[in-house]
Amino acid sequence: MGLSGFFKAIYYFMFGGILGFHLNDQIGLLLGQPPVDFRHFSGYIDVDPDAGRSLFYYFVEPGNDPLNRPLTVWLIGGPGCSSVGDSFVGVGPFITTKNAHGLDRNTHSWNRVSNLLFIDSPVGSGWSYSNTWSDYMVGDSSTNDDLLTFLRNWFDKFPIFKYRELYLGGIGYAGHFVANLGSTLLRQNNESKKYEFNVRGLALGNPVLRFKLDILAEHELYASKGMSPNKLYQQILKHCDGIDEENYSDDIIPWSKLCQMPMTKSIMVAFNVTSVTKARQSQFDLRRNTRCHGKATDLISGKEVYRFTRYLVSQVTRIDDGVDMCIPFRTDFYFNIPEVQKAFRGNRTNSRFQWKGCFEHSGLNYSVYDKDLDMLPTLKEILLQSVPITIFSGDEDGIMPTTGTLKHVRKLAKDMNLNLTKNEAWLHDEKEAGWMYTYEDNILTFMSVKGANHHVPMSKPSQAFLIFTKSVVLRQSVCPRIDLGPVVTSIGVQKERMEPKDMYVLSGDGTIISSPSPKPYPYKPPKCSDCAHLFMKAYHMRNAGAVIHGHGIESCLATMIDPHSKEFRITHMEMIKGIQGHGYYDELVIPIIENTAYENELTDSLAKALSYPKSTAVLVRNHGIYVWGDSWISVKTQHTHHNKLAKVVSLLTNYAELR
Repeated sequence: MGLSGFFKAIYYFMFGGILGFHLNDQIGLLLGQPPVDFRHFSGYIDVDPDAGRSLFYYFVEPGNDPLNRPLTVWLIGGPGCSSVGDSFVGVGPFITTKNAHGLDRNTHSWNRVSNLLFIDSPVGSGWSYSNTWSDYMVGDSSTNDDLLTFLRNWFDKFPIFKYRELYLGGIGYAGHFVANLGSTLLRQNNESKKYEFNVRGLALGNPVLRFKLDILAEHELYASKGMSPNKLYQQILKHCDGIDEENYSDDIIPWSKLCQMPMTKSIMVAFNVTSVTKARQSQFDLRRNTRCHGKATDLISGKEVYRFTRYLVSQVTRIDDGVDMCIPFRTDFYFNIPEVQKAFRGNRTNSRFQWKGCFEHSGLNYSVYDKDLDMLPTLKEILLQSVPITIFSGDEDGIMPTTGTLKHVRKLAKDMNLNLTKNEAWLHDEKEAGWMYTYEDNILTFMSVKGANHHVPMSKPSQAFLIFTKSVVLRQSVCPRIDLGPVVTSIGVQKERMEPKDMYVLSGDGTIISSPSPKPYPYKPPKCSDCAHLFMKAYHMRNAGAVIHGHGIESCLATMIDPHSKEFRITHMEMIKGIQGHGYYDELVIPIIENTAYENELTDSLAKALSYPKSTAVLVRNHGIYVWGDSWISVKTQHTHHNKLAKVVSLLTNYAELR
């Protein structure tokens, strides 16, 4: 039974500190905020007290069951844009009103399914600051170090979330921020004596992954759309050669003037401007007018003037499809209102800088060399540790074109030998919303978003929310092992609807550490899978990283070919290469054990079958198959190949009998 609003308030007041909530950082009411059923927090986390360096954050709970929801860290790129400000542009719970002096509820807010943590990073973004001027000369390494320190210190403030499922996401240059942070957190888990970060997935929107190739893709896009002459693009290819998807290096020689000149001209022609800087805003959205007229703020002697000067009233859009392109400008206005800054407890240095969503701190100097770094090796490190990555891309982005990002994804999949399992349109409200490429059962997913610009959550909020929910809801019918212990599914829960809260966590000896919460009638009480003892045998005897149990008809048929056989054997079949430790000429041998009335009665016979040195599976006659491997990626891959091999043998046997 849920708590009423009044009793919920009393409960948090009395027990908030015990549960691990830092109530001093809780926000009361923001200016013009509508009633809400969730709490939100903001404040500073010191990352280097000696240098006086601190990062600002904004944390939003879901309205329903925050303690059992995952935690998502959201970072925006630039570098130098405010992730906190970005929370009011499409991801978070609020959108600024038309007069920029209040807030409306965002019906597509991602806090419907996750706790959200927005961090202004690096120093110089939003309200993050340092008292040491040299700290504003930053790059990927220093930014990543600060984020790691921030998270550790933030979890000290909010310890209840320390072992929550952790997702990392962001847009643009967050392709660097998120990838580096994800890799570092996973490395910390491997190097530390204790498990620290429960990283479960990454979501990247129009990310910077191979910057110079993205620039080439940008000009290819302009030429293909007829925005600039093809001859300019050919000149760019001629004078800017030397790199492609197969030959990309972090140590890239700067492009020559012969290369830069046609690039500059291409942009000026494409957007009918006299300089590249004048085209920058329009490049973020090739369909819509991104300019809002008038001043976003009018600060005189530190006092805000409560009026607009011809503000946001006379824009003429290239198209009118209901997308409010002025949200970022209204957010700039809103964040400069003194009452808003006071409610957030932001700007504690009383800086005279005007707050702006991007590039406001004039001293921020980000490494131009780091922008050219290749992020594919870092993403590969993450994927190798069984952490899925979803990359989505608005197809009207002229800064990070979809075509260029898709090339990066294909290159990454090729280098990792990932099989393409889905290549199809994806739907939203029964209409085609873009194209989806899925590799190895969702370990790597690319989704284009039709009609979206560089900021998908702002231009296509409903589609972005759908992508996010697909990224954070677990749909794997696998029993993986993490440092906390094996994670086992409940009986009676449809695997395609599986969520983290439906899982059991076991200790090394099989004792249940954590159980799912009971659901109201008519749902049955949760019960741990009867296969748990069998999974434990695979973990202990074969040092497995994940185990899957399937009831596929192919596996059953394979055991019925010879009802007395104790082994399934096959050789000289291409699909054998998909089984760990096997090649085309090898003989695959899978032990077969007899079925029993109850799963736990299989334990002894399964233990004997596990002694087969090269086998990664056991068939159970007239029942199914158990498959194990180093990770859930390996398990899913091998399970697929085992089923295909069993099907081939069954079909060949049937064909021979018919003849």
